[in-house]
Amino acid sequence: MSTTTTAIAALNRAVYYLDRGFEPAAKAKAFTRAAEVAAGMDDDDLERRAEAGTLTDLDGIGPSTASVIADAVLDRPPAYLTKLEQRTRLRVSAGATVFEACRSDLHSHSTWSDGGAPIRTMAMTARALGRTHLALTDHSPRLTIAHGLTPERLAEQLIEVAALNEELAPFRILTGCEVDILADGTLDLPDDVLAGLEEKVGQLEGVEYQWIAPPTGNPAEQVQILEDLINKGVNGIGLAPLEAASVEPVIAQARAAGIPVVTFDSDAPNSERVAYYGTDNRAAGRQQAEVMAEALGGKGKVAIVTGSLVMANLNERIEGVEEAIAEKYPDIELVDTIATDDDFAKGLDVCEAMLRAHPDLNGVIAVSMTGSVAMPKVLADPAFADRDDLVVVGFDDFEDTLKGIRDGYILATMVQRPKQMGIYVIEGLFGLNTGGAAESVDTGITVVTLDNIDTYK
Repeated sequence: MSTTTTAIAALNRAVYYLDRGFEPAAKAKAFTRAAEVAAGMDDDDLERRAEAGTLTDLDGIGPSTASVIADAVLDRPPAYLTKLEQRTRLRVSAGATVFEACRSDLHSHSTWSDGGAPIRTMAMTARALGRTHLALTDHSPRLTIAHGLTPERLAEQLIEVAALNEELAPFRILTGCEVDILADGTLDLPDDVLAGLEEKVGQLEGVEYQWIAPPTGNPAEQVQILEDLINKGVNGIGLAPLEAASVEPVIAQARAAGIPVVTFDSDAPNSERVAYYGTDNRAAGRQQAEVMAEALGGKGKVAIVTGSLVMANLNERIEGVEEAIAEKYPDIELVDTIATDDDFAKGLDVCEAMLRAHPDLNGVIAVSMTGSVAMPKVLADPAFADRDDLVVVGFDDFEDTLKGIRDGYILATMVQRPKQMGIYVIEGLFGLNTGGAAESVDTGITVVTLDNIDTYK
């Protein structure tokens, strides 16, 4: 194990003890910050500073975090950690046997709301303690004092969890939310697509639906879900393909079994699906290019940020951008296309690297959520204060994207209509099961700018 890795492990151990002992969250965050600083250093530099006692010269490292790093790096008895472990130790007596048998904590909060530790630290600590899984249950938005998660922030969190589950397998983070029940009996965390589904199902007698999502966003998991549904003999399937090519054979299996399949949000146009309900993604990409071209006066250097290089809907948006620029704007140069892998943390890193690699960049087109959320956060860094003339055009209306518009970092974003997608899915499948037909529907987009941000819904 490298010196840096050893130091980070010790700092994360401190975060665990502090969180276990219900210590103020600020203390745990100080050790998390120190771990981030250590991660950016090489082994030799860390060792030199530990020996010289100059760790506290670094921004983000104080006396307590420096002592933990130095003890770990110099292989000394961990004085601070030992004291912290003893002070926060759980006193388990008669229940010791049960405690040792536990393999999961089914209620936990992270720094996304009012917890003291990041999700990664929590998961790695749980794994080190012999746990097989961990349920993440941060607060919903009504509890503002706890920084409860809005639907948009919850969506961002799910992206981070999916990436961690792939990295830490077979250990698994279960996703959830501590949702408040409002005075009228409703929940304070709506879902637009589900709202559309539920609205339409409520209008149709004898119709039931089930919402199933792949645990980690792996296309193979989606294929397995589809095969299970075929074996159960369901009457119809609404599908948002993660990867078009991977689902084509199983859609053919469904049709052979007499089960109609419609797609929404993302499409598999070369499959035997009956209809597609959702955004014309190629047209949406062209619209992004038009907005960008108008803002730049038809000339300049532009980069594209995407969430994935394999997802069909995102690639269609990219193709739309490229087509519009090639056809109409010869003085606009596409200089780069980068992918965030739908990882918010990576999105920050790749967007920052892109700006540094292209100091003469005039515009960024983000064709997915992660880029749209990451760009305003990167541009808000004082290091990029001189890039206030950069034009950013995003996609979807997540909270941080809309904030980016209000703060002046994003010019416009393309907003889809997910509720309508859900309605059309149920209408289409119901029609197909009652002797009718189904036709594809472009649910359209709304271009949201500062001018209509308060009125577009």
